Amino acid sequence: MEDLKNKAENLKDKVEGEVQEAYGKITDNKTDEVAGSVKSTAADVKDEADNLLDKAKDLFEDVKESVTSDRPIKEKLEDVLEDVKEASGGLGENLKDKAEDLKDFAEDKLKDLKDRFNK
Repeated sequence: MEDLKNKAENLKDKVEGEVQEAYGKITDNKTDEVAGSVKSTAADVKDEADNLLDKAKDLFEDVKESVTSDRPIKEKLEDVLEDVKEASGGLGENLKDKAEDLKDFAEDKLKDLKDRFNK
């Protein structure tokens, strides 16, 4: 039940983030655009973390099962490792892109502040 609650919460955050990002684009409000993007990405990260946790639980069960199984644990570990790699997919690249967006946004805001004070 907790898994379903987490998935629902992550989905809610993702949708809210996407709506806020779209609103920011429509109104040309970079703050809302970036904040929405970050919220949506954070929901993706939490969802992927939940998926990886599930994979870890499965691995634990496989290790317990391997004690009585004919299939070598190495094969099971390789399968789980492959699943984890697939589950994490492009998450790192997505986070890197969002970090770049945040950096650009912060630099723009800093430049705006410097321009205001230098006038």
